Amino acid sequence: MVPLFLAEGELRAVFTRRRDDLAHHPGQVSFPGGRLEPGEAPLEAALREAEEEVALPQRAVEPLGALSELIVGVSGFTMCPFVGRIESDEGLVASPDEVARVFSVPLRELVDPRRVRYTRRPKVFQGKRYSIPYFEWEDELIWGATGKVVVELLEVLGWKEELERALAR
Repeated sequence: MVPLFLAEGELRAVFTRRRDDLAHHPGQVSFPGGRLEPGEAPLEAALREAEEEVALPQRAVEPLGALSELIVGVSGFTMCPFVGRIESDEGLVASPDEVARVFSVPLRELVDPRRVRYTRRPKVFQGKRYSIPYFEWEDELIWGATGKVVVELLEVLGWKEELERALAR
C-alpha cells in the first residue's frame, strides 16, 4: 500500500523502515505490505498489512488505483502496489514485530536535487542486468522495488521531467 496524504499543501507518501533483525529485507525502506493470506485479493492484503504494520485502519484508506506489478528480485515475490488516500500520518505507529520506523516524505522533494540524491545503479541478478533506482532522503535510503514504485508514482503524478533532471545532475 502506498498511503498518500496532503499536509501543508504538499503530497506526502508514508514509508516504513523494516527492523534490522528480520530474515527478509532487514533494515530496508518499504511501503506497508506483505503476503497474501489464503483466499485474499491483493488489495485486501495491502489494506490488512497496512493496518498490521502501521496501525492504519482499513476504513481510513480510499483506494485510488494500482501501479504496475513487479517481481522483487531477491525474494521472487510479485509486488502489487496500490495507492490509497489517507487523511494524515497522525496516529500511525510501527508494529514492533516488523517495523522500526514509520515516516512520510513530501514527494516533491524526491525530484528536487537540492533535497535528495537520486541515482540509478546497475545490478546483476540471476544473470540479468538491472538499473536500480536509489533515493537518498535525509537519513533513509529508498531503493530496489520500493524505489521502482516511487519512480512510477512520480511519473504518474506528472513529475517525469523533474525526475530525469534530478537523475541527470
